[in-house]
Amino acid sequence: MTLKQLLWSNSGGSILLRWVLVGAIVLFLLNSVSISHSPPPSLAPLLTILGHMETIHTAAMAIALDDSTTGAGTGGYPADVGAKTNLEYIAYLVQRGGIKESQLDLFCKEGVHPKSLKELRAENLAIKFANVSVNDPRETIFAVTRNYAEQPTAPPQENVSPVVDYKNGIAMITLGGGSGISRSQAIREGPTGVLPPREPKFLGD
Repeated sequence: MTLKQLLWSNSGGSILLRWVLVGAIVLFLLNSVSISHSPPPSLAPLLTILGHMETIHTAAMAIALDDSTTGAGTGGYPADVGAKTNLEYIAYLVQRGGIKESQLDLFCKEGVHPKSLKELRAENLAIKFANVSVNDPRETIFAVTRNYAEQPTAPPQENVSPVVDYKNGIAMITLGGGSGISRSQAIREGPTGVLPPREPKFLGD
């Protein structure tokens, strides 16, 4: 029996041929379509910063837990340690051993690599810290990207990296460890994070 006869020998000569054609189409589509699990390019920088925030938050939380267990120290968070600026709080995290000086890249814009606290500059920071205390509600903001504006109508703050595409959203992590990205300036009082119950809301430069 020839191949043509075999293909046309089932139920009027069409069923087998149809299955062969369907199989060929499926194989073609599987070979033609590339499935990517990478984030959209516009969100990749924000996801990187978000990962850095999570590492920093873990360090602060470990210090706070240690202080709570030993009864020494002040709590690990900006309002508890009296930090007035982002640089002061970063120095505190380093001095307490939560973050190493070799990890200062975590706080900085893409492409900035300070070797020590002396080389760290406010204008090179990618994030800012809320004036948060260990006793604040878990949903209180701990850190955000520097383009976060406290008022919904306020324009994004200047002094952000031209490399990190903040225009595509805001990265944020709360005191309780909840983290995420907002595609707008919509992070306000609500389930995605609340502002600290004290002034100033954020540490200065």
